[in-house]
Amino acid sequence: HLNVLANMFLYVKFLKWFTFRSTAGANIIRYDSKSFNPTTYWNRGDKNTLVNSLSQNAKTTTEVTWNNTLTFDKDFGKHHLNVLLGTEAIWQNYSALGASRSNFLVEDVDYRYLSAGEDELNNWGSGSAYSLFSLFARANYSYDNRYYLTYTFRYDGSSNFGPENRWAPFHSVAGSWRFTNEPWMKNLEWWSNGKIRLGWGQTGNSNIGGYAWGSSISPMDSALGAGYRPANIANTAVQWETQEQINIGLDLGFFQDRLNLTVDLYQKVSKNMLMGMQLPSYMGTQGNGSSVLSAPKGNFGSIENKGIEITLDAHPFVGEFQWDSNFQISFNRNTLKALSGTTAASIVGYGQWS
Repeated sequence: HLNVLANMFLYVKFLKWFTFRSTAGANIIRYDSKSFNPTTYWNRGDKNTLVNSLSQNAKTTTEVTWNNTLTFDKDFGKHHLNVLLGTEAIWQNYSALGASRSNFLVEDVDYRYLSAGEDELNNWGSGSAYSLFSLFARANYSYDNRYYLTYTFRYDGSSNFGPENRWAPFHSVAGSWRFTNEPWMKNLEWWSNGKIRLGWGQTGNSNIGGYAWGSSISPMDSALGAGYRPANIANTAVQWETQEQINIGLDLGFFQDRLNLTVDLYQKVSKNMLMGMQLPSYMGTQGNGSSVLSAPKGNFGSIENKGIEITLDAHPFVGEFQWDSNFQISFNRNTLKALSGTTAASIVGYGQWS
């Protein structure tokens, strides 16, 4: 087993308000195994190993990441502006191969190589690849440490989807008001912190595996000999799953933040959920195991997750003797909103049913 990690970065600050940072990393995992099953004889015949065998396997996983950000940060009197532009690239590759052979005339360790076996060599191999590229931007604005605004944009492209649906945009916006910094709150010294938060945002999910939108090939035996067949039905219409979430929050701190209360209300809706489609048997999804087709991945349905979270923490004693207390309670409800009515719940080239 071998694991190699490598990281490097470049940091440049220029024109007083600009910062450029570039980071690159690689993670390589190599796993090799070798197993020899010698000839054995026991009193019980069913436990005997009459023919020895050797098997070898090698698996390699490689992941490369590269991130670049350009940041502008400047104060304009009571105004503060921070703008970030960036890119993110992720590349993953997995490969595996193995072979086995039996009937070794010599079982000595120096002869345990596949070429020394007498019987036919069996081998196999598999692999997969994945890549993600993202463009993103974020802008933070604040005024007098009282009013805060944030906007974030991402444009993500995943190799898990077909060329027509590979890219998708995602937005988020948030604002907050720290009312304890208002002039009319200055006389309330026991009230140390108060903030109201509101946010809305989108995130994407592309976790369906590589080439799930296409049709892969599987070997099969036939009366004419070995051949190949489609392993699954293709669906080039499959696309990103999207989660949209709304948050409303309240932060309160008293007595120099020795008593704090945080309340969060949220609603999260998952749309165009990525799931295996249910297809009728006449499309080849049932029958003989050597020819059955797997159903494709598709987008359909929505789930709503909403609730409230309350956290209360206290620090009644500070100094040499400290005492911290924390209380949390949450209420959550998940609701399946629909399994139909999604425009992306279709298979290109086939009719759709409900």
